[in-house]
Amino acid sequence: MRFDTVKILRDSPGITTTLVVSGEDRERVVLRRLDLGRTWLWSRRWLEDEVEAIRRARLSHVIAPTIVHHGPDHIDLVRPFIEGMDVREWFASHPTRSFAEQLRIMATLFHALACLHRLGIAHGGVTPANIVLTENGELVLLDAGVTRVQLAATNDQPTTSSIGADRGDPSRNNGTGGFSADLFGAGLVLLESVAQANHTASVLRRTQPAGGDLTDLSRQFGLMGVPDQLRPVLTKLLDPVVAQRYQTAEEALGELEALMATGGDGTPPKGLLPRSDRAVPAAEPPLVGRHTELAALISCLDGAASGTGSVLCMLGDSGVGKSRLLEAVSEHAAQHSKVTVLRAAAFDQAPARPLGPFSSVFRDLAAHLRTHPSELQRVREELGELIVVVGDQVPELAGAFGGQAPSPEPGGWLFDAPGPAGPAAIARFLVTAFTPHRPGLIVLDDCQWADDLTWQVLEKFTELVVARRQRGLVSVSLIIACRPEVGR
Repeated sequence: MRFDTVKILRDSPGITTTLVVSGEDRERVVLRRLDLGRTWLWSRRWLEDEVEAIRRARLSHVIAPTIVHHGPDHIDLVRPFIEGMDVREWFASHPTRSFAEQLRIMATLFHALACLHRLGIAHGGVTPANIVLTENGELVLLDAGVTRVQLAATNDQPTTSSIGADRGDPSRNNGTGGFSADLFGAGLVLLESVAQANHTASVLRRTQPAGGDLTDLSRQFGLMGVPDQLRPVLTKLLDPVVAQRYQTAEEALGELEALMATGGDGTPPKGLLPRSDRAVPAAEPPLVGRHTELAALISCLDGAASGTGSVLCMLGDSGVGKSRLLEAVSEHAAQHSKVTVLRAAAFDQAPARPLGPFSSVFRDLAAHLRTHPSELQRVREELGELIVVVGDQVPELAGAFGGQAPSPEPGGWLFDAPGPAGPAAIARFLVTAFTPHRPGLIVLDDCQWADDLTWQVLEKFTELVVARRQRGLVSVSLIIACRPEVGR
């Protein structure tokens, strides 16, 4: 593929970032050349696996790069050029935006990080330059996983902690980087952004201790005008003691969502955050010759709105356009339907976690229930004793139900084997969570890689939908896509 250089955006050790235009269509893209001659021998394969993982997962608010060239000592990656401003610039340019709007931006950042971390991938370079607000106000995360190749360079191992070098995370120096470093970096970005909005960035620079040891956070927050409601969250993100920080992005996200529900300007957020699975969809060619298939998908969607939800499975080999059809029906729903669409996917290299394909669906439903107490009470009453079974099996929902989420073991989520009631209870919850006033469509892609428990839930969900739809009691539909080799 041919690219013509527009300008070099950044030339740093190990990575050259260039704005280019591609081939005949003259589309502007960002080209990053990674010098793998400076990295460990395993870096190439590791980079390839992570880039492919992010691409396949189609994560919310994460712009996936694509490898376009393999050289003997380098790899070239491209991603779309995103019009917008980095998160600090956005806060500086919109100082009068409500606290609720600022919280929405913050929560979206941690949602994107949570999606990455569930794949077992750390971003590795959470800086303002990699967090962009698009022209329509949506946050996107850039260059996930790519920056860490530079950190693996044999000639450039960091030896001291500093804000300029590694965003000031003390954990970089004791081998506990990765997810923890992402959370620390995100906390520092938010602190800098608030300082920009309050015109107190100079205070942050003056009071930042040498070596990045963020002591006396309370005093700093006061000088910078950090809102009182936000201070506990930033404290747990920036605590110099790693063990005192949030251990997962979901924890920080939950705190921010709670603030959105009870703080800010006092107005609960409308709908789910985010509604769609992709913040900035890439331009797609129009569907050709797929009218019959698309009509079937739209009929499945419309059934949810009329109480006659259904289950539809698309089988097809890789590359035949299954994901494109799922994108088309999601776009149709956004433009022409009141149905809430929740999209997710299984992934072939994801950590072994039961119900992994449903994790983002559960998280979005939990966020909705936390901000709509009457809906939560209705679900509790309809599920009865099954609420305990669901909470035990689904950590994303345990908090919303008032229970304690199970703790993940190193290397993945290792639950006890679910009892016979587990899949049926989870399926019952998925049907119960939607109503005629708020119908839903669940879209699962690449289900050939789904775990056994997910398939058990899909089976029970289908049985429940078939039993109820004749009475007009099903306000949710399910569309799954998988390859024929699934064997189920």
